[in-house]
Amino acid sequence: GFYGVEGKPLGEVSPTLTDDQKIAVGSQLGIFLKQLHGIRDYGEMNAQTLEEQVAEYTEMYQKDRILFEEFFDESGLQIIDDFFVHEVPRCMTGSGDLVFCHGDLDYNNTLVNDRLQVGAIDFGDAGLYDRSQDFRGMDDDVLREAMMKAYGDEEIISLAAARATSKMIDILNLPYIIKHRDTVERDACIERIRAVFF
Repeated sequence: GFYGVEGKPLGEVSPTLTDDQKIAVGSQLGIFLKQLHGIRDYGEMNAQTLEEQVAEYTEMYQKDRILFEEFFDESGLQIIDDFFVHEVPRCMTGSGDLVFCHGDLDYNNTLVNDRLQVGAIDFGDAGLYDRSQDFRGMDDDVLREAMMKAYGDEEIISLAAARATSKMIDILNLPYIIKHRDTVERDACIERIRAVFF
């Protein structure tokens, strides 16, 4: 991790955690997000509404759709197309208020050490978003519920929205992986997409 933040990515650690440990990790994340979202003195900052995010994600997929044709047949591509047309807009809901967010908080950008202390890295996508943005990368029920409980508000993001976002992440990452990573990582990403879509 970065200097001062040591640990393993939550994605590596999560499968080994008990429910009580997930609650401990989720609670820390919820408290962190409540503090982060309360920051008001952030200077010039990019802002994006949920509607703008839906349009951006759909455009990203459409722009690189041709890359998917090598790995998915037409019926598979149609399922992914329908996902972006119907499921993504339905699930991208939130409070509508824009707050300072990490922007890319997920299992890779959350580190956990042996004492279950949590750290967040990679603030490159930080900006003003609906507060649900920082809950979208966590689709584990126990972890997400602990985050929301510690955050202290009503349901911020539904399970359906968290799962839709989780499905979308691999789709949006695949073009980069195809262009810049090895075939092992590419094939693993394709298998995850197949597992959740087909």
